[in-house]
Amino acid sequence: LSLERYSQSISLLEKFTPLKTSPERFWVVLGNAYFLNEQPDEAVDVAKNWIEVQPNNKDAYLRLIALHDSLKNNTQALDAAKLAQKRFSTDDQFNMLVTYFNLVTDDVSAAQRSFDNLSESAKNSVVGQGLFGQILLAKGEPAAALPKLKIFYQQKANQVNATLVAKAMKEMNQYPQAIAFLQEHQQKVNKSIASEVQIAELAILSDDYDFAVKQYEAVLELDPNNSRALNNLAYILIEQGSY
Repeated sequence: LSLERYSQSISLLEKFTPLKTSPERFWVVLGNAYFLNEQPDEAVDVAKNWIEVQPNNKDAYLRLIALHDSLKNNTQALDAAKLAQKRFSTDDQFNMLVTYFNLVTDDVSAAQRSFDNLSESAKNSVVGQGLFGQILLAKGEPAAALPKLKIFYQQKANQVNATLVAKAMKEMNQYPQAIAFLQEHQQKVNKSIASEVQIAELAILSDDYDFAVKQYEAVLELDPNNSRALNNLAYILIEQGSY
């Protein structure tokens, strides 16, 4: 597998009959071989077969959820998380995953219900607070959501969490603060197109069109075919009579 001979690895591993006693390594290597060989559906089937053969193995469910997540199959990821939740009803990890994917699929009420089923320690954890912040933001309560989202961001300063913090600030009409926050975020990590676009849109809301133009031009340097940047830049230039 390390030599990128994925097809050969698949052929070798498929000669073995999966058993209840098959080691985790067997399932992981076979699934990875399919995934790296650009056969994601087969990789998903491996995870499903793993669950069928070893229904009490939590790692099998986590594998299936992670695969669907990486493929942006949010509904299927939610279904897999619910399947695990049914098997391990008191496991906070699976309840958190159900909460998260309910949010991703825009079912805020279901996310609130699954969050309510968490233990108090899970609710008060950093991840739990981050999930609750997302629920509050989705309910239109950005002021209550912001401190919780900031705590989540401080633990994991990635683009997704930065976007959530900036969104809460935006919904509170704190456009300059949101811009400053995203600029600070970019100093911590490499500049991203998502942040550049978000900053530009916040600049428009702040009526700083010159800054927005510079931001969209920066986006187009990174991605010349970015449709949001092209459309919004054209709109600004038309509004300014620069066409």
